[in-house]
Amino acid sequence: MSSFFCSMNAFERFNLPFSLNINLEDLEQRYFKAQHQYHPDRLNLSESSLENKTPQYAAAFNEAYQVLKDPLKRADHLLKCLGWVASDENLGGDQDPKLLTFMMELNEKIENATTEEARENLDDFLQNEIQHSWDELASSIDKQDKSNAITLLTKLKYLKRLKLNLK
Repeated sequence: MSSFFCSMNAFERFNLPFSLNINLEDLEQRYFKAQHQYHPDRLNLSESSLENKTPQYAAAFNEAYQVLKDPLKRADHLLKCLGWVASDENLGGDQDPKLLTFMMELNEKIENATTEEARENLDDFLQNEIQHSWDELASSIDKQDKSNAITLLTKLKYLKRLKLNLK
């Protein structure tokens, strides 16, 4: 596999703009086109120069697709591409005390939600918070507000976990 291809990020592999919001249908079409081109089962044996590279290309496209189709993975990858975070550990560093308090209160509400109605109300609340935070994250990225973008990505990861815990 070429060193240039290895150095490409997920957006570049699919020739997509660096954006939080991407067209998932377009991504899927690009993914299937890449898999069609590079899947080892489709290798033309006369193309021996590609023979050793094809499985690696297919795997690289698959990995990039998995990152881009998941909103949180895509957001995390975008912040890494922008150079705002180097790894997931950076997201756990300087936490906003208000965010931590908010998350602890939500955890408590989830633990105390004993009726189906209470759980549904919390689920609706979490979904609204996720949408609002997602919109705010997109705005922060557009404004080049690194600190707020990192805080919002952390919040979105917490909200996703809380939503899963609610079920």
